[in-house]
Amino acid sequence: MNKKNKKFWTSYPMTYVDFKKPINERLPQKKKDFTEINRSIIRGNPDFLKIIKKYKKNIKNKIVLDLGCGIGSSSIILSKIAKKIFSIDLTEIAVKYAKKNFILNKIENVKISVMDAEKMKFKKNFFDFIFSWGVIHHSQNPNKIFKNIFRVLKNDGSGFMMVYNFYSFRYLVLSTYYLFIRGYYFRGLNYTTVTKKLTDGHYNKHYRKKNIIKILNDVGFENIKVYYGHYKGRILPLIKSHNSFIGKFLSSKFGYFLYVYFEKNKRL
Repeated sequence: MNKKNKKFWTSYPMTYVDFKKPINERLPQKKKDFTEINRSIIRGNPDFLKIIKKYKKNIKNKIVLDLGCGIGSSSIILSKIAKKIFSIDLTEIAVKYAKKNFILNKIENVKISVMDAEKMKFKKNFFDFIFSWGVIHHSQNPNKIFKNIFRVLKNDGSGFMMVYNFYSFRYLVLSTYYLFIRGYYFRGLNYTTVTKKLTDGHYNKHYRKKNIIKILNDVGFENIKVYYGHYKGRILPLIKSHNSFIGKFLSSKFGYFLYVYFEKNKRL
């Protein structure tokens, strides 16, 4: 069950506004607010549009699932390429504002619904491509989602997801700082528990490259490709992720994001 997860994201919907602000200040009210949110996903994640372009041939004129659409920014971008988008989110509040976002942007090829990805209700072999940006690692049981993705994906289908990277500077360096410099280790915390204090979401899993490949292989996926990335910001103190050669290099090796591409076996 994802009750605790749903409660968290209902209280803190993803609008790219500081979580510390009250919810009425975080939710969009006017078209300009929605526009700012839609720009934020691109501005804060410089790799986002590059990834969409990279898999454009998998998306173009296809039936696509946007798994964990939030306020709908990713769905709007995908809708410009795909034939039809089915967008799902765990919370009613996200779907409510995503619908407003689609109306304001005159998006007509998106169908959205409240749905727990651990209990997807779509038909078997339905989607050509499945996209998920920063969502699955927040689920209570991501393995259920992976199995559902496999079930609803067509036999020649493919997908992309972004999940958190265990061997990232953000995870290792920041956690080490809080554990041993700030003294959280002496309060009984470890790397797993201190990360929960430093990361959004009620659940926040971090994956190793070999681990995520094995998980997806065990489900039945093939041609799995994993690479690294980072949001726009510091990769290390005094080093920004996308403003220099060293920043880009470190982001490609130790970024906080794992980018994962996968395909379903055409013979199945």
